[in-house]
Amino acid sequence: MDRLASAYPEAYAFSSPKQLEWMVAQGFPMPEEYLRAQSLPREDLMTMAKSGNVKAAMLAYDQVLSELAEADALFDGTETTSPKALAAMEFAMNRNHCSPFPFYLTARYHEQTSRLISGPSAQGALMMVLSANSVIGSLGDRRVSNNSKSIAEGLELSPARISEMAESAARLRGRTSGNCNPLPMPRS
Repeated sequence: MDRLASAYPEAYAFSSPKQLEWMVAQGFPMPEEYLRAQSLPREDLMTMAKSGNVKAAMLAYDQVLSELAEADALFDGTETTSPKALAAMEFAMNRNHCSPFPFYLTARYHEQTSRLISGPSAQGALMMVLSANSVIGSLGDRRVSNNSKSIAEGLELSPARISEMAESAARLRGRTSGNCNPLPMPRS
């Protein structure tokens, strides 16, 4: 649980059994699923993801993000971390569900990216973090609001940038199942 809490601080912050129940119901991968996934080759996770297993796609994507973070890289030259492979995993984990967790993965990817690049591209990556956080909130999970505030304080948010971020959030939200009726996370 410590690795999950450090990789996704807001996603795994909960203070009551009701909140944990909400997370399970919303499709957040649990520690035992992470442990099982670590013993599987990524190709097996990808096969499961292609057959519709959304959690397998989430866990494969998390593995790639962890490897890239350890290597301090955007792409390590292997087929499984290529932009095409990441896009396939994003498609698999974003279809037919209403879980906020894939958007935590999207935010983590863009946050990692922002640390490896500079200038306007880094600001664009942070805007994608804000967009992902907006979708997370729209799916009933408000725990990202402090993270969003701290990121927004460091950005120059012109009306055009705010509009751009809203459009990105709408595109991201469009990846979820069309019939999401999110229940908000219980307060405690």
